[in-house]
Amino acid sequence: MEKDNYVQGFKLIAAYQLIGGALGAFRLASFVFQLQVFSLLLIFLVIAGFSLFLFSMYAGILLFKRDSNALQLSLVNHYLQLFSVAGPAFLCNYVAGISVLLGLDLTNGFHVELNASLSDYTISVESGMTKRFLGFNLVAFGFIFYLHHAIKDISRERIRDQIDSIGS
Repeated sequence: MEKDNYVQGFKLIAAYQLIGGALGAFRLASFVFQLQVFSLLLIFLVIAGFSLFLFSMYAGILLFKRDSNALQLSLVNHYLQLFSVAGPAFLCNYVAGISVLLGLDLTNGFHVELNASLSDYTISVESGMTKRFLGFNLVAFGFIFYLHHAIKDISRERIRDQIDSIGS
């Protein structure tokens, strides 16, 4: 793929990460302002959520600036969004941007589900949960696939440039 196409793709991913992180932080802040009771665990989980959304925004900013670590941080950001899990005593879901979640609901048998969401952070720890779910974020997977191929192609180009400079 041509360098200009990658630069354009990276700008789109950077904007996506910035907007998704900002929207998620805004949604989490509006949730916090509605709370009437705080606990130490809740404060920790809210800080963790803000940290994830800020990380998404940070990765987007670095990608706009063409920082050398930007692609790796963007990969980490999307890997964090790849799975959604609900078990006997917990629920974990993080999305900074758009999520199209293909999942298996194992609560009462084996059901395939397709869900969509927009910048979400859900962490729940409680003993009475009955939902059993494993979800796979197709949007995050698409970004991961694109970024891995881009990193590989860019590495090949760098090696070619180095070989060309030796031959000159």
